[in-house]
Amino acid sequence: CSSLAPFCPARRIRAGGLGRMSFAMTAAGVALIARPTHVARVAVATATRACTVAGALTVAGVGFGLAPFVRARAPLKRDRRSVLLEEFHALVGPQPEHDPRVPIGLSFDDLRRPWLFAAFTQAARATFALYADATGVMTPTEFRCALHKMIDLAVSWYSRGGGAVRVTPEVQAAAVRKMLERVADGAFKVIDADGDGAVNTEEFVGAVLLVLAVANGKARADAEVLRRLAFRIVDADGDGFVEEHELLRWVELAIEHRTVPADALVEPSGPFGLFGMRTLTPLEITKKWLRAADSDGDRRLSLDEFALLAPSMRIPEVIRQLAQKFAI
Repeated sequence: CSSLAPFCPARRIRAGGLGRMSFAMTAAGVALIARPTHVARVAVATATRACTVAGALTVAGVGFGLAPFVRARAPLKRDRRSVLLEEFHALVGPQPEHDPRVPIGLSFDDLRRPWLFAAFTQAARATFALYADATGVMTPTEFRCALHKMIDLAVSWYSRGGGAVRVTPEVQAAAVRKMLERVADGAFKVIDADGDGAVNTEEFVGAVLLVLAVANGKARADAEVLRRLAFRIVDADGDGFVEEHELLRWVELAIEHRTVPADALVEPSGPFGLFGMRTLTPLEITKKWLRAADSDGDRRLSLDEFALLAPSMRIPEVIRQLAQKFAI
C-alpha cells in the first residue's frame, strides 16, 4: 500500500481510530475546562463504585474462605440459634412489630429482628472461631479478648444511629475497656454453667448479648440472669461469696452513680434522731448492709443473701451508667 497510501484500507482504519481518539480526548479536555467540578465528581463516583465492587468481592471471597473454618471451630446448630433468640427476647422483651424496611441507623433494639439477630450471631461465631483454641472452647483469658472485640464491633456497628453520642475512637476504646474490666469475669462465671473454666460458641454468643443488654439498659429488671450476673460481678475472687471489701467497691460505685436510694445514705443522729440526720460513709453503708443481709453470721454473703441487697445497689444500672455517655 506504500504507493497508494491515501487509498490504503489499513491506513484509513488507523486514521479513523486516531480521529475518534483525538475527538474523545478533545471532548474530555473541553469538559474538564468548562465544568471541572462536575468532571471530578463523575471520576470520583466511578472510582468509588469500582472500589466498592472490588471490596465486596474481596469480602465475599474472604467470607467463603472462612466459612468452613467458622463452621468447624464455632459450631452452632439451627435449633440452638432459635433457643438463643428466645432467651434474648426473654431478657430484653419481644421483637417490635413487623417492619420489612431495613433501618437506616441501627440500634441495639434492632437486634430483636430475626434477620439482624442472625447476622449478629454469625459475626459472634466468627469472632469466637478466631479466638477459641483448637478444642473449640474459650478460657477466661481468651473470653475477655474476644468479648472486648465483639463489644467494640457492636458499638461501631449500631452507635451511629440518630441518638448516638459521637465520640473519638480513643474514647470509645477506653469506654469499652473500662466497662469490661468490671463485667467480663462476672459474665464468664454466669455463662459457664458447669464451672469447668471454658465456654463454647453458644455460651459466648449469650454472654455478648447479655453484656450489651445490660450496658444499654434494655435487660428486664426481673430477669433471673441479672441477679446472678450482679453477684458474680461483685464476687471479684470467684469464691462464691461476697466479702466486705468486695461489697465496698460496688457500694462506692453505686453512690457515685446515684443508684442507691436516698434514705439508705443517711441515718438519725443521736438518740431518736435528736441531732437530725447524718450522712453515712460508703464503709458505714457497707457494714450496715452486710449485717442486715448476713443471715448466718459468717460476715460474707451467699447468692441468696446478696439478693436482698440487689434492689438497693442496682448493679446493672451502675453498669449502664458507666457505658451510657459512650453510647455502648
